[in-house]
Amino acid sequence: MPINSVLAFEAGLHAFVKSQHKSLEEAIESSKDLSADNEKILVAAIEKFKSTAAY
Repeated sequence: MPINSVLAFEAGLHAFVKSQHKSLEEAIESSKDLSADNEKILVAAIEKFKSTAAY
């Protein structure tokens, strides 16, 4: 996979999480940790992003 595709995916995912899962982003940033519950939410968010976004 070309680097620019990886960078586009990463940027798109960050924007998606920021807009669709703000509380998850805030929880990870404040705790500097990924709890088991937040990991499940993050995995689901990544799967949704992958299914709906062009990157």
